[in-house]
Amino acid sequence: MVSFTHSVSLSKQEFIALQGQREFEITDFILTDYYILVVEDIIQMSNQTKAGQIISFTSGLNLGSRVVVYGICGTVSGTVKKQEFTATAGQTIFTVTAFTLTDNFIFVMDDVIQSAISRSGNALVYEMGAALGSKIIIYG
Repeated sequence: MVSFTHSVSLSKQEFIALQGQREFEITDFILTDYYILVVEDIIQMSNQTKAGQIISFTSGLNLGSRVVVYGICGTVSGTVKKQEFTATAGQTIFTVTAFTLTDNFIFVMDDVIQSAISRSGNALVYEMGAALGSKIIIYG
């Protein structure tokens, strides 16, 4: 765990886009200016805006595009939790021991957020299997 003067909590809401859909209303948490927007496992740094609880894209998305919004909220004190792994060839299971894992986690492999992840307790399963030496970071 990495200590900070401010505690950070992570919230997550997922959507499956309709053809041409541009707007997504966040209803599961309060959307602040601190969020991560991911479409089809790619972090979106531009071509979108936020107004209140709604995120709007400048152009419509394709039917079935997976959209995930991670909200980052802070309080007065605490810690940010993360654990790093170096994968063995074909490794599929990563067991977090540094903190208790919840459904609000981010699984990053070689600097790319991955979505094909299932969770059982503190174990995460990456069904595709990681390549030898892949750098895995799990935030929770």
